[in-house]
Order: sequence, then structure tokens, then C-alpha cells
Amino acid sequence: MHFFFEKFIFILITASIFSCQNKNNLKQINKINLLEEKIENTLELEAQKNKRLNHVLNLSKQTLYELEKQRLDSMTIKLIYFEYREYLNSINKLLEIQAKSKEINKDIKINKQQFIDLKSDYKNSNNRRKDLDIYLKSEEIITNYTINKMLKIHNLTDIFINRFDSLNQEIKTIIHD
Repeated sequence: MHFFFEKFIFILITASIFSCQNKNNLKQINKINLLEEKIENTLELEAQKNKRLNHVLNLSKQTLYELEKQRLDSMTIKLIYFEYREYLNSINKLLEIQAKSKEINKDIKINKQQFIDLKSDYKNSNNRRKDLDIYLKSEEIITNYTINKMLKIHNLTDIFINRFDSLNQEIKTIIHD
């Protein structure tokens, strides 16, 4: 019984020492944890939007293929020219959004790695790391800016997908009439 009591005291003292080590940097580590959570939420939303965007782009390929198979006469082509032009513009805009989204996604992943490195530096230090605070603040600003850019892209994605859906319906109506 005495052996277990000594072992328990040893574990308690060891845990206390380790918990005190990071206390100096706990505020910064918590801030990093919150920022990492924001990044993860943004990446999850990005994955959902990207899946939807890929579906829409695949649908556009199918619709364009169906339109080509119709072998429409020149009069019909003149009638649908404006819808078709808007349809192609819509597809091009979605492709631009997809490329921009991929670029921003890379930036967010870089931000994520920076926070992992900063957190590691804070955690592995026994002393208060004021020298890292400027990097943390800088990364926080960059990350918030990048996340805001991604959210704007998400909003544009929704707008252009809705526009595409209505134009796609018009083109489908022309194809099947």
C-alpha cells in the first residue's frame, strides 16, 4: 500500500511540474487552438463547396455535350446565342472561382502549418516566449485575412452556381424542345 502511495505522489508531482511548464505560454497556445479550429472549419466548408462546384462543372460538361449532339440549325443557334453565351460565361466564372479557391486553400494550409510550428515552440519552452508573440500576431492577421478571402469566394460560388442552375435549366429546355 505504501508503494502505491509513493507512486501516486510521484505521478502527482510530475504532472504538476509538467502542467506548470506551459503555464507561461498558455494564453498563446489557447489562441493558436482557436485559430486552428477556425482553419479546420474553413477547410471543411471549402471541401463541401468544392464538391458542389465539381458536380456543377461536370453537369455543365454533360449539358454542353448534349447541346453539341443536337446539331441545331443556324436559326435556332441565333435564338439561343444569348443564353448560350451567358451559360459559357457562367461556366468560365465557376472555373475561375475554382482556381482561386485552390490557391487560397494552399495559403490556408500554410497558415495551419505555421500555427503547428508556433504551438510546438510555445509548448516546448519552459519560459515565457515573448519573442514569438509578434509571429503569432502576424499569423493571426494573415490567417483571418485568408479566411475572409475564402468566405468571399464561398459567397461568390453560391451566387454563380445559382446563376448557372437557372441558365442550365434554360439550355436544357432548348435541348429537349
